[in-house]
Amino acid sequence: MKVGVDTTGNSGKFLFDTALVGNSNAGHSFESAPRGKGVIGRLLTDEERWAIIEYLKSIPTEVGQVTPFGGPKNPIKAWEDKTFFHVKTKTGYDGRYEPAEPKQKQGAGKPPTPALGQEMVAAGEAEFIEAIVKQTLDRLKAQYPAGKGPVLRDAHPKTHGLVQAEFIVLDDVPKNLQHGIFAKARKFDALIRFSAGGTAVQSDTIPQGQGMAIQVLGIEGQNLLEGAKTQDFVMINFPTFFVRNLKDYEDFHLALASGKGKILEFFKAHPAEAEASYQLSNQPFHNPLQVRYWSQTPYKLGPHAIKFSARPITNRTNAKPEKTDPDYLREVMVKQIGSEDVYFEFLVQVQTDPVKMPVEDSLVEWKEADFPFQRVALIRIPKQDISAPANLKTAEKMSFSPWHALPEHRPLGSINRARRVIYQTVFEFRRKMNEVPRRESSESPK
Repeated sequence: MKVGVDTTGNSGKFLFDTALVGNSNAGHSFESAPRGKGVIGRLLTDEERWAIIEYLKSIPTEVGQVTPFGGPKNPIKAWEDKTFFHVKTKTGYDGRYEPAEPKQKQGAGKPPTPALGQEMVAAGEAEFIEAIVKQTLDRLKAQYPAGKGPVLRDAHPKTHGLVQAEFIVLDDVPKNLQHGIFAKARKFDALIRFSAGGTAVQSDTIPQGQGMAIQVLGIEGQNLLEGAKTQDFVMINFPTFFVRNLKDYEDFHLALASGKGKILEFFKAHPAEAEASYQLSNQPFHNPLQVRYWSQTPYKLGPHAIKFSARPITNRTNAKPEKTDPDYLREVMVKQIGSEDVYFEFLVQVQTDPVKMPVEDSLVEWKEADFPFQRVALIRIPKQDISAPANLKTAEKMSFSPWHALPEHRPLGSINRARRVIYQTVFEFRRKMNEVPRRESSESPK
């Protein structure tokens, strides 16, 4: 197969500057991200990628070859052929990001069933992500005026505690799951941030989602985000996300910016999202070290699509303490981790049914009763003192992202594709506003 730049000079000459972004041998990029800096188009499906390869293989490469579909024999003027591919096959593409709708099954009126692990990029996704990013930055600018103190995270702004841990890959991981950091038995150093959800710091007595973000250190290999050297696993204390897709996510952000009344209107119009949000915020939660957390969204694990979870295996309960002041969750956590080691088991759930376990609908739970989790690692949080204020300051400077990941653990689905842009944009905004030096966490803080 011969594809690439015509080096014969027959098609004209011009200066090709490889120093420009997108002109290097790395080529341009097609991904779900804002245009520019080498990104020239939307993320393509595997079917579309193979179609492009097959088309390129049909282009004449030698003088005298016949162009596709017949026509002029001079390959240099193939684009003038009225039966040539790009003329004969009308796509309607005008340079904007508008992916075609999935093909309909004849007589069924429904899109085809995706393959296991297959992503389906909806029309207008890039515009939805761009709008969500703008709404998020506008809210942060209004919430944290310049010069009025540090800019906190746009979500999960309150830290309960940052702990040093060990992420221990077991020696009995099933062979089909031995990919990425689970390829062989090994012990990694890790950092774990436990946090409260929402968009503002609130009392621990207010019902809200809770988070567990694991940052596995000492990762070898090319990361999905340039400069990152960690494998992050970001989780919440509920199995599903609270919106179905990016259109609903944008509508939620618009409602959030418009006040409580609009948020109520949003949930009234989206009863499934209202139920998920209620369940997420009202899970029994009285000790960050004694509850279970889920990825909510899917990820790759080698050839598989999976979700993951961390489940406590220590001999304590999640009982409500007698005293519940605004920061009691940190106090409970400081007390337990200050007196004993704490353990979680890290579990993965493999997608085996693309309908009951969808990649793109983050509101659908992959039922554990039908599709069980399997243990692949243990998390050991050794006894330690995290009571000092410096513990919270260190956590505030750290960056966690689902896209701090090896390719074998690539995030899947529209919510995760949006997170790639949102997390990075918000982190850079906060870093600049808070005057924090650029760095990635790759070793335990001192």
